[in-house]
Amino acid sequence: MGLWDAFGGNHLSSYEDTYEQAAYLHGRMVGDAAGMVQGGQEITNGGAFALATAETGGGAIAGGGALHGAGMELVASKDIAWSLARLYQLNFAAVSDGSSSTNQNQSPTGPTNSQSKPVNFSKTPKATELRAWAKSKGYKLLSDENGIETWGESGQDGWRLKIKRPSTTPGIHPGSMKWRFSARTKPGEYYDPVTGQTGSRSNLGHLDVDPN
Repeated sequence: MGLWDAFGGNHLSSYEDTYEQAAYLHGRMVGDAAGMVQGGQEITNGGAFALATAETGGGAIAGGGALHGAGMELVASKDIAWSLARLYQLNFAAVSDGSSSTNQNQSPTGPTNSQSKPVNFSKTPKATELRAWAKSKGYKLLSDENGIETWGESGQDGWRLKIKRPSTTPGIHPGSMKWRFSARTKPGEYYDPVTGQTGSRSNLGHLDVDPN
């Protein structure tokens, strides 16, 4: 495949998918490698035949075979170099696209709104600041009931911020009898948007919040 393509039959542009293009280039190089082996064999056979027929006039025929083999090796080696260069370009483009997509659409705490401004938190974050932070991440207000305001992504276990009003349940833990909030980067990993610290529910699951 590679040798034939080298003489004007480049079909790389026929494949739109990156993986298909890479597979095509790999196959092309396999064909080139086979051509190089064949060319080397022709050189070897031609040289041996020339020695054996030097006195009978067969050297010119043998020399022609060796020359053809050398030509095949040269074309195949150049085509392999071309294919490797194209593979490098494909890999570089794939990595660049993936990195750009991640940087533009996501942050360590989830998707971001490119038109939002960074939130400046008070020492004790205000509820309004937390709501602004949630909106800047692209989170939606999922519910506001039973004293808990929940923000996050649609779907099971998609909450990322909970602003909790003081509970009036008898016998409840004293820490739940005040305004507090919880934030997560993902299920199981809690997050303090003020400091950027991540941790567990035990140390970041009940943080103070100013209800204003």
